Amino acid sequence: MPPSDSAISLDSFITFGDLLKYLRRRARLTQRELSIAVGYSEAQISRLEQNLRPPDLAALTALFISALYLEDEPELVARLLDLAAQARGEEPPRSGVVTFTRSVRQEVLENVRSVEENVLNNLPLQLTSFVGREREIRELIALFKEAKLVTLTGSGGCGKTRLALETAGRLGQAYRDGIWLVELAPILDPKLVLSAVTSKLGVPESRDIHLMNALTNYLQKRQSLIILDNCEQVVAAAAQLAGEILRVCPHLQILATSREILDISGEVQFRVPSLSVSSEHAIERNAHLPSEAEQLFVERARAVQPSFVLTDRVLPHVRQICRLVDGLPLGIELAAAKISVLSVEQIAARLHGSFQMLRGGRDSFPHHQTLEATIQWSYELLSESERVLLQRLSVFSGGWTLGAAEAVIPDEIIISREKVLDLLSQLINKSLVVAEWTLGDEARYSMLQTIHEFAARKLREAGGMEEMRSQHFNYFYSMAQDARLFGNEKGRWLERLEAEHDNLRLALAWSLETNIPEMGTAMILPILDFYWFRGFSGEARERMNAFLEIDSPASPTRALLLQKTGWLTRASGDYQKADELLRRALEMALEIGDKNRAAWALMDLSLSTREQGDNQQAINYSSLGLAYARESGETRAIGACFFNLAECHGQTGDLETSRRFWAQGLSLFRAERDQTHIAWGLEGLAGTAFLAKDYASALAFHLESLKFKAEVMDKLGIAYSFEGLAQVAAATDSPQRAAILWGAAEYLREAMNIPLESSRENIYISLQPAARAQMGNEPFDQAWKKGNTMSLEEAIRCALTPADNPSA
Repeated sequence: MPPSDSAISLDSFITFGDLLKYLRRRARLTQRELSIAVGYSEAQISRLEQNLRPPDLAALTALFISALYLEDEPELVARLLDLAAQARGEEPPRSGVVTFTRSVRQEVLENVRSVEENVLNNLPLQLTSFVGREREIRELIALFKEAKLVTLTGSGGCGKTRLALETAGRLGQAYRDGIWLVELAPILDPKLVLSAVTSKLGVPESRDIHLMNALTNYLQKRQSLIILDNCEQVVAAAAQLAGEILRVCPHLQILATSREILDISGEVQFRVPSLSVSSEHAIERNAHLPSEAEQLFVERARAVQPSFVLTDRVLPHVRQICRLVDGLPLGIELAAAKISVLSVEQIAARLHGSFQMLRGGRDSFPHHQTLEATIQWSYELLSESERVLLQRLSVFSGGWTLGAAEAVIPDEIIISREKVLDLLSQLINKSLVVAEWTLGDEARYSMLQTIHEFAARKLREAGGMEEMRSQHFNYFYSMAQDARLFGNEKGRWLERLEAEHDNLRLALAWSLETNIPEMGTAMILPILDFYWFRGFSGEARERMNAFLEIDSPASPTRALLLQKTGWLTRASGDYQKADELLRRALEMALEIGDKNRAAWALMDLSLSTREQGDNQQAINYSSLGLAYARESGETRAIGACFFNLAECHGQTGDLETSRRFWAQGLSLFRAERDQTHIAWGLEGLAGTAFLAKDYASALAFHLESLKFKAEVMDKLGIAYSFEGLAQVAAATDSPQRAAILWGAAEYLREAMNIPLESSRENIYISLQPAARAQMGNEPFDQAWKKGNTMSLEEAIRCALTPADNPSA
């Protein structure tokens, strides 16, 4: 860690976020690396640096100080804590004194070492202790010395997921490029398995490469472990994906959990046994050495009732409970959750009675029957309102928020809106619902898959599934209508929609199942940018094509669906189908008199035509689109038409006309404060200035554009800015700076799997051979590598601070 920069006064930092950003950059950590070190999400770190959320002083003291290497810099620590307290409206800690427990210090330092060694993961923090399974973990670690694919099999509730996560956590240092958990339980459509994996790994879709090829290209040189959790409902799709990956990725390994094997070549099956349970003889002898199952019961019972003690009188009853549930972790946890209202004797007696009634005795049952009986027993101990709530909560996919539950669940008879929170708390206390907390954010709730399936079956048997699905759709339809994916709210809405992605999938599927495609269409169109920005455009395109297959009369919504589906299809590179859809959209828009939609259809036709090489026809389409846009009076359509015309004329060499159109569009978007389009317009002006050899103006426009892009982390736009700035540097005798920025741009493009279009090479990369010749191969390659290995924040800072302003 470098020492504090004496040239920078601590008093110059007036907000916590500013100082945190400075310290993170000084430590050479990206936001993602810092998030891993302290256990926050990357979005939480971003909000802290933007002063959008108050810092937690305890977490700051225990985690951030060490992660930022500040233990030996008390003045910096004091200033950081002082600003944190100010942000919270509280008094700072006395004297800024910071203390660390040894365990917390060790945990944080291990996390930081993991970051330094580029070992990343998205494994969730476990809020409960892990008990037993040491033999199984040793066996699994040994298997991964050779095996490419290990599948943990067993019944629901036997602990497959928890064993997989614990094993992966202990394997962490073995995988240079990280361990990534992909939860497949919410995925019911096999076609969505591939996009679920690519989105979790951050592999964006590319118009030029099939998504599976993009995934294998991304993973081919990486040494990673992927955990495919809960594969059983999409086992064929999971097997196909695993097989494709393992065939071409020599350093990759997969750990799957499923109730059945994937059944592909090279798979090693590992059956997850129940926890060890003491024998009948041990019960009779009243032995004192607890088994794994008994240890788990005690741990979970103490979480509910801290005073619980495993006495000689209690031990036989605990052993009986563990034997009744066959040592299944879920069964044990459900039973232990009752310790606050029942004694162990009562739990054992009631559980035994439940098994007698359900299964006709205490014979040894298959695990799934035993677990079913355990859940049924827990279910029967609930009040009527709690049972109804549990049933209705199964309508959610991938979890839910309190607001969603309060909107979807209530009725006028059994559960009022005011009762939802109290009843939900009871289900959490009884281990039937899990609360997932992240500091400062809204809590989310979920159920284990086995309990979710049980509750959903009960809901269907009660005849309430259809009504709940309808109310679930209405809630997420309203959310989509309220989404604001432009302006200052864009980032918050993107995060919220991604958290609810599985629920959105379920709602859209319901619109098809119930033959209300017009509602599904009206739901997906307002949030289409979410699918685009977060890498799910293929999924959106497939869903929209399904809506188009259902006959529907001409309407503004139908015309919009045709146009947007055409837009996504063009982006995928299927120009023939895109043009067909866009012409249908244009015809329908003109038929119903929707000039705004006609303008957008013509703009997309212009883009498609230009990319196919007919620039004059592209100008014709954009000119007609501009006429329709002006008739409609819609500012965004007018501005976008100006930009399209600017690009077309720029490619013909008419730079003055191009500059005029860029300026006209930019003026409109500045008035609208539309940052995305402002950045686009500035970049267009930069390219035009470069072609006119006005390098000073080109530099100024590129820098202003980059600042807007960096604010919203438009990574593709940032890559263009790096390349444009590199081109300007090369043209003004700064080849080393050019090589660094080209290297940084290459890293971004490779990460996103999006190459530069050949039509733009003259503005962005045409001077690479000249810069290489000017520097020489080795120095040029070294500078390129420097940019290629920079963090995104470092590269942006480098791009925004040129040494000298070039003159024309």
